Amino acid sequence: MAGDKVHGGTVNLNGAIVIRVNAEVGQSALSRIAHLVAQAQDPKPLAAAGRPYFRRVLPSILGIAALTGAVWFLAKGAGPVEAMMTAIAVLVIACPCALGLATPRR
Repeated sequence: MAGDKVHGGTVNLNGAIVIRVNAEVGQSALSRIAHLVAQAQDPKPLAAAGRPYFRRVLPSILGIAALTGAVWFLAKGAGPVEAMMTAIAVLVIACPCALGLATPRR
């Protein structure tokens, strides 16, 4: 029908059709949706938001893990391997993803 809107992907089943374009490239609904999807899939904003937090928290957790290993080694009389495993267990339980988020990115 004359005056109806035609969207991308419309199939003309009979006769000729004349279409007037009202939007430039990048202003269509499809291009806006594609842009929003690309933004949602970008992990950089999430990592950037968490990085300042983990820059303060990670040294604290590393200190707690080192203190745990030292106490385990000195006070409990455990061997160095058992003390190291205890310190690593503290790291894994306290912040498994902080180690990945706090590493510098290019």
